[in-house]
Amino acid sequence: MWHHYELDSAMLKTDQPLTLWKTDRGIIEIDKDTFAIAITQDGKPQGYIFNGNGKLTLDTIIETEQGAVGKPTEKTLTEPFLMLGNPQNITPHLTTTTNENNKEFTTKAENFFHHFFKNGKTFNMNCGCHHHDEGLIFAFSNPNNRPDLLVLNDSKIVYKAKHMTFVSDENRDVLKSPEHMVVSNHGRCIIIKAHN
Repeated sequence: MWHHYELDSAMLKTDQPLTLWKTDRGIIEIDKDTFAIAITQDGKPQGYIFNGNGKLTLDTIIETEQGAVGKPTEKTLTEPFLMLGNPQNITPHLTTTTNENNKEFTTKAENFFHHFFKNGKTFNMNCGCHHHDEGLIFAFSNPNNRPDLLVLNDSKIVYKAKHMTFVSDENRDVLKSPEHMVVSNHGRCIIIKAHN
């Protein structure tokens, strides 16, 4: 289904530390007093842009018969990032705030929203995107002007950053980095090392 999203004008703040996503493969957490602005569809929250202090930890290691390949991904979240999906778990923990010092975040959130939905090559020019109603989508700011993406649906994980792509679905994993490419399927593995 094609969705049309808008950025709400109300500034919100978390009333406690929150876990936005957690499985045995990773976790995304944000601190209390993290600012948020709702991403809406037909006036209802569908996700948020957050800004404060948080952390992403993702197990991007593939176990092979020759040993572990890759390394865990850890990202400190101090710049705005976007979350689509699961708003019902977040909304009860948000309160309205009117602090005038939040104008910098409002500007950053608007820029990130428009860059992600309008100018990003992944999405269309009308603040819409093709998003399944199940699962979660995260987009994290980075200095490359192309956000790091994390797409989650049950046991399926897709993480795309500048120098790395990681795809996992239970017993099947793919890792592509500048050092190597690894494909693992039910214990069988192929490793291709990059030549410098």
